[in-house]
Amino acid sequence: MSTTGQPRNLTIDVARGLGMLDIVWGHNAYVLNPPGEMFRVLFSFHVPLFFCLAGAMLPMGTPVHTLLARRSRALLQPYAVVLGMLLVVGAAKQWRTGGDWLAHALGSLQGMAGGLAVLGHMDTKGLPWSMDLLPLSMACMLLGHALRTRMATPNLPLPVLLGLAAAFATLHGVWDDTIDLNLRHYGQPLVATAQALLGMACVMGLAERLARLAPVARPLAYLGKHSLAVLLFHVWIQDMTTAAVWRATQHSALAAAVSFAVACTAPLLIWALAARWSVSRRLLMPSANTP
Repeated sequence: MSTTGQPRNLTIDVARGLGMLDIVWGHNAYVLNPPGEMFRVLFSFHVPLFFCLAGAMLPMGTPVHTLLARRSRALLQPYAVVLGMLLVVGAAKQWRTGGDWLAHALGSLQGMAGGLAVLGHMDTKGLPWSMDLLPLSMACMLLGHALRTRMATPNLPLPVLLGLAAAFATLHGVWDDTIDLNLRHYGQPLVATAQALLGMACVMGLAERLARLAPVARPLAYLGKHSLAVLLFHVWIQDMTTAAVWRATQHSALAAAVSFAVACTAPLLIWALAARWSVSRRLLMPSANTP
C-alpha cells in the first residue's frame, strides 16, 4: 500500500523492487566481505534512488506538517517496533546462553542511535538518527518530486538507455567512486553525483521496460510496494541464513544465494502474516489506518 496517498504507478513500484534487490544484495556477505567492485557499483546509486522515488510519490497539495506527521508515523513506528523486538530477542538469547543480557540490551539501545547499525554490521558515523543526512535525503526527495512525471513515464529510447549505461560504466571504470552514507563517505562530489544520477536513470529506464512484462513486473512491483518490510528485516534474516548455510555446506556462493533469496521473501511473509491480525497491523502498518 502507498503511505503517501498517491495512486500507485507500476514503473515506480517496479523501480522500487529493483532498488530493494540492490539493497539486499549490497548487504550480502558475498558483497561486503570484502567490499569490491560490486559493492562500489551498487552503493553508488541505490540509496539516492529510494529517496528520489519517495519524492516522486509525495502527494500534491498536502500541508507540510500533515505530510511529515503521516510519513513519520508510517516509517518510524514500525522501525521502533522491530528494533524493540530485536532488542528483546537478543537479550533473551544472551540470558538463555548465560551471557550478559543486560550489557547486550544496553549495547543494543546505544546502537539504536545509529539507526540500522543495531541490525547488523554497519559502522555508522554522524548524528543520532542520521540527522546529518537530512539535507542530502531532502535534496534527493525534492529532485524526485520535481521529476515525478518523468520518473513515472521515463520514455527512454533504447539507444539513450544504453548510452546512459555506458556513461555509468565509464565513470566507474575511470574513477570507480561510490557512496557509503553509513560511513558518511561521498567520494568525489561531482563524480559520485554523476554516477548516482546515471545509475538512477538506468534503473528507471529498465523498470519501464520490465513493467510491460507482467510475469516479471508483478513480483517486482509487489516487492516495491512492501519495501519497508524488507528494509526492516533483511539484514537480520540474511545474516542468520548466511551463517546457517555456511555451517551446513561450507560453500560461500551457495550461502550468499540462499540468504539473498530468503532475505527478499521471508520479510514479505512476515508482513503478510502481520496484516492478518489487528494488533500487529496497527503496530507495523500505521499508514493503513492513517486518513
